[in-house]
Amino acid sequence: MKRFPYLIAALLFPLATRAAPVDVYLLGGQSNMQGIGKVATLPPEDRAPIPTAFYFTGSAFESLVPGKTKTSSRAGELGPELGFARTLTDDGRTIYLIKYHASCMPLHHGWNRNAWVGGPPAPKRINFYPGTDANDPATGALYRAMRQRFQKGLAVLEAQGHEPVIRGFLWMQGEQDAKQAVSATTYAASLKHLRA
Repeated sequence: MKRFPYLIAALLFPLATRAAPVDVYLLGGQSNMQGIGKVATLPPEDRAPIPTAFYFTGSAFESLVPGKTKTSSRAGELGPELGFARTLTDDGRTIYLIKYHASCMPLHHGWNRNAWVGGPPAPKRINFYPGTDANDPATGALYRAMRQRFQKGLAVLEAQGHEPVIRGFLWMQGEQDAKQAVSATTYAASLKHLRA
């Protein structure tokens, strides 16, 4: 009989501590991730809202509506998130997208913004170099900013009572790494390191 109050509490609040898993996709990259697609040229069927795709605006998730949801730094443009979201939600599943982009910015550690400086990885460079671990001082400033945005979006979902499950990471390259022989010829290795 002494356990009776606890049993009532368990029956009244059985889901209070359970988080609902949600599928999250991280989108990162350079100018191609920002996007050059024009909303004005989309056929009518592609302008329809995607009710089961939610896009992180930097402070909240909102339903993905082409032309209304701002997914690019340039007005009236969009990136690969639209086709990606339509494809993944064709079966009615719900997804959450968190995107970070930085146009004309490099991945290779030898770049500092748009200036080639070469040499081994070094601190304070503005690039997407992921470093060797979370505490590597040579991790690029853009990679740190990208991770920060991803973590902020995940925290918002957790605060809403969800359990975010990262299902994939979509990377879109730009042209900056192609402007130098070393970064151009080692781009595949840079992508492999980023994925790892």
